[in-house]
This record gives sequence, structure tokens and C-alpha cells, in this order.
Amino acid sequence: MLKFKNLLVTIIAVSAIIFTGCQNEPNPVEPENATQQGLSKFSIPDGATFVSATFNIHLWSWVGNGVQEKDVNVHRITNLWEEMVVTWNNFGESYAPEVEGSFHIAALGYYSVDVTALVGNWLDGTHPNYGLLLDHVPNNPRGRFNSRENNFNNPYLEICYNLNGVTICEQIEPIGDSTVREAAPDENLGADGTLYCGTWSSPTLDKQPILMFDIEQTPQEDCEECDGKVTELTLQYNGANPAQVMVKQKNGDVVFPSQLLQPGDVFNIVGTDNGTFGNEIKIYVDGNENAKIHTSCSKPIGPGLVKGYFEVISGSSKNGGELCPIPPPPPPGFCEGKVKALLVQYTGEGCILNHNQDLSKVQCAGDAAFTTPVRIIASDKENLNDSKVKIWFDKNDVTLNSTFWIDATNAGKTKLGSKTFVHIYDLQGNLLQFIEFHTSCSQPLDEGDQFGSILMIDFIPE
Repeated sequence: MLKFKNLLVTIIAVSAIIFTGCQNEPNPVEPENATQQGLSKFSIPDGATFVSATFNIHLWSWVGNGVQEKDVNVHRITNLWEEMVVTWNNFGESYAPEVEGSFHIAALGYYSVDVTALVGNWLDGTHPNYGLLLDHVPNNPRGRFNSRENNFNNPYLEICYNLNGVTICEQIEPIGDSTVREAAPDENLGADGTLYCGTWSSPTLDKQPILMFDIEQTPQEDCEECDGKVTELTLQYNGANPAQVMVKQKNGDVVFPSQLLQPGDVFNIVGTDNGTFGNEIKIYVDGNENAKIHTSCSKPIGPGLVKGYFEVISGSSKNGGELCPIPPPPPPGFCEGKVKALLVQYTGEGCILNHNQDLSKVQCAGDAAFTTPVRIIASDKENLNDSKVKIWFDKNDVTLNSTFWIDATNAGKTKLGSKTFVHIYDLQGNLLQFIEFHTSCSQPLDEGDQFGSILMIDFIPE
């Protein structure tokens, strides 16, 4: 994510949005329920952090035969074009083949597609701001979309940013649009009031509507490596459901009192331990520990760090100032060396297996059947009566969706064994589920892996 300075570098290049499969038609009757007029030019304020962006467009009519549904893929445009000049021939299919996102059209109304990554690249200058192309297959039937000239239910970008802990979203209206037609390759349709997408009378010929948005590129502020402990963090909650979230420092101070957050909400916390967070913070979701973030600067921390359901958007340290983005995370299943502890969640499910380990090295039997509370024992041996067994975790009050640590230090060790065995009992002593998986890093191990009713949240290397 990006932290922005006051100096703005205006990009004359404008964004464009293209739809494969469109042709010229008479203007439609204006639909009801006009949307509120938005801005035509966008820039992110000084000190704000870019959060997300979506493109929205309104389908008001279908024309043609066949099933009235289609999938729409988003691509990045690679060259400049002008609204009242562009044609099929001079545009020349100037778009990147990579799909940036997609959505499914099945009925009349507004449709939205996430373009956060692409708009972020426009803002930081990674890609020139030439816009988007929407490619839908199959092309039949043809859809009619409102253009900016229609003045009702206009297409728009919604761009959200965080400023002083508050998320603000702005709707950005297009400054131009047009339709290019393969069947009329030298015709310009910049003044048309509708964007027509898909094929019907010319089933083999593409038609493409295009839209422009005026966005100002903002340079990234200089950053430094973490030094002297972390003083402030902006975090994003990415859980699947609304939840009560609370954050504590290691000294016990609550730096974010329990609040109900929606998925995607962004919030800001400030350290109170001599102006810092101390060595670590713990984040609780619905009363259960979900993530632990080291804030002593001994481990990488900065924008892009993901722990549990939370992502670091921005932050600063006592002596280093603004934190730099951390490198991209390792590929799924990354595990190096040995594992000291695992933060896991009890989900109460059956033998769900969602991991990259060799199936011959993973066992699961039984069904926890969402029983709560339960007794859970995690050990290094299958036989709990073995005289040499090491117990990593043993409690009889584990509730559904709660989290706990399978920790080598509970048995006086510095690392878990090559295999970890989990026994789940009801409170009458009946075995509900047995699980075996590898914890030596000889097999892939990653956040989000699931072994039966045990879901991996985080792990600490030796």
C-alpha cells in the first residue's frame, strides 16, 4: 500500500475502460433512479493511504438471442486514445493479455469489479494510466450500458483511502467515453449516449466501448527500515465476517478497544509504551487471539505484512520514520528450518484437508461435529501413553472458533517434532477426531492450511 505526499504529479494520460463486443445503437430512454454526481478529477490528499478501487457500470437493457448472461474479464490498456478521435483501427487492440479481475452479468442493474491493484499501479506510476478493457465471452447477447452522456446511472470509479484512521471513498465520474466497432473500423462514436457490448447481428465482429477518468499520480514518500520499535500502525481487517476486534500491547495496554469491524475496514493504532508498542502486539477477534505482530524491529514489518486476518497498510518507527513495504510473501507452503509454535483455530469441522503436504503423510479420522467445548491434546506421538511423549498443548475448555498455541516450550523444547498429533475429545472423554500432520518443514506448511478441524493461523520458526 502507499503513503502519499502533498506534491502531486498530474498525469495528462487518462484512464480508459473498454468493453469487447459493442456496436452503435439509438439512444435509450433515460432510466429512473439517477446516481449522485461525483468528481471528474481525483487525487489522494496529503498523508492519506490508498485502500481500494472498484469500477461500476449500469446495464439497462439486453438485445439478442440466447442466455442473457456473460462473464466479463478486466485487462489493462497499453496506449493513449482520445474520445472524439478513437476508432477500431487507430485503437488497434491495445491492451495487456493478463486478467486484472472479472464479474458475471446475469440481470439488469449496476455491476462492480475490483480494480485495486491496477489503480494502485496507476497512482504509484508502476503502469501508465491508460485505463481498462472489459472482455466478455460469449458475446451474444448484446448488453446496453449507460454512458456519461446519458446523465443517469453513469459509470464511475469508487476510490477509497484512509486518512487519520478514517476510510473515505470518492466516486469519480468519467471525463469521456466512446465505442469502437470492428464492423465500422473508421467510425468514431464519442458522442453516443449508450455503450453497447456483445454481438448479435455481427456475431464474429467485436465492438468495444471506452471510458476515461482523470487521475493524478502521487509519488511515494521516502521510507526507512524499522528502527527503535514501532510507534504507529494502520491495519486492515480482512476476515470473512463482521467481528469484534481488540488490540493489546505486550505490557497489557489496550491500544484499540473492542469494536465491531466489517471486512475491509481500516483502523489506526498508536503505541503507549514510551511512545512505542514495545516488542509485540496481539490482535483478538471475537475474544480469541488471531494474530501476533512483532513490533521490536527484530523482524520485517511494514506495508504488505499479513498476519492472521490483518494486513499492515502503513506505519512508522521511533527512529526510522515511515516504514517501507516488505518484500512479497514467500510462495504458499513456505517453511524453513524448524517450527517453534503454531497458532491454530478450532473450527469443529470434519476431516477437511486444505494444504500442500503429501497426502500419505497426513491423517485425519472422525468428525468434531462442531462440539463445544472440547478437550484438545497436541503432542509429538500418536500414543499419549508413551513414556516419552511430549505434550505441546492440553486443555479441556477449547470453544468453537477459538485459537490456541501448539507450543514446543510447553514441553521444555525449542522446536516441535517432525510430526504433530492432535486428539480432540468431548468432555465425557470420547475421541471425536484424530489428526496427524508434518511440522518439520520437510513438508509445506503455511497460514490458511487446514487439517480437519485445525486451521493454521500463524507459526513461529525456531
